[in-house]
Amino acid sequence: MNYQKLLDLYKGNYACKEVSYGTVRDFADSRNNLPEMCGLNGDLKNIQRAWMVKAILGNVPIGSNIMEIGAGEPIVANILTNLGYNVTIIDPYDGSGNGPTQFDEYKQKYPRVKIVRRYFDENLPMLSKNSFDAIYSISVLEHVPAEKATQLAKATKVFLKNGGNNIHAIDHVFMGEGKEFHEAQLDNYFKGFEIQEVYTVVLNKLKDDVETYFMSAEGHLFWMGNTEYNNFPFRKVVSINLNIS
Repeated sequence: MNYQKLLDLYKGNYACKEVSYGTVRDFADSRNNLPEMCGLNGDLKNIQRAWMVKAILGNVPIGSNIMEIGAGEPIVANILTNLGYNVTIIDPYDGSGNGPTQFDEYKQKYPRVKIVRRYFDENLPMLSKNSFDAIYSISVLEHVPAEKATQLAKATKVFLKNGGNNIHAIDHVFMGEGKEFHEAQLDNYFKGFEIQEVYTVVLNKLKDDVETYFMSAEGHLFWMGNTEYNNFPFRKVVSINLNIS
């Protein structure tokens, strides 16, 4: 990983709208400049991980305290740590939400990343309130029950400094099975983050945008694992990206 190249390209120089979506243009940029974390034919993390690195570099000063919710393997947290950020991960590593359980392996592999083995909520006594410059997540918030989405969004504000950034990449089923659940979930997140419901405009725009990055058929097969196709039919899935301050 060429960290100096990333700094030269994106430090303070990667604009993110309050609400946006993954694009093929951004994916191509990530393949050129972050190929180590922007693979082919996997799930949406192929585009989301690289987008997150660029979004944080572009919008959060080096040296800031940042939190990752539900990191799984802390690939992004490790890169951000090496770039000069102070990263704390909140993840139980108990397999919930199809997440990993390899805490000991990750702790040994990524020794510089601080990990708190807890579920994220507003009651984390080991962390100071209003102490983080940014809180981010990658392909995590869609696993939260829709009725708890508003509560989670509000909980982030407990730990963010005034003016801090909420930066999230959310898997969103745009068409197909699960569409109604994901629409209700997004609606609750937007209420919790207290932002205008511009996602309706965004969803309408991405529908007709030739540049919209949809998860591929290969990615869908990777996603469904050993489930029979009839029980997990194809659906169009996009990344909804938030940068709220």
